[in-house]
Amino acid sequence: MEKAYAKLDGNYERLIGGMGYEGLRTLTGMPTAYVSLKKGKDHEATFKTLHALAKRNFPMTTPCCNGG
Repeated sequence: MEKAYAKLDGNYERLIGGMGYEGLRTLTGMPTAYVSLKKGKDHEATFKTLHALAKRNFPMTTPCCNGG
């Protein structure tokens, strides 16, 4: 997806970070949603939401982060 977005935007040098869902929205024109996995959230409910979306073949992305 990163490669497709870079091609749409002109080249890799113009890209300055971002989230995968933003690229999906730009490339497809479809609405997107961000599901947070922060501490203190109901992780069981989050898993159920993600599982339901996966069963419907919704595309998903995940950010890369430094565990530091």
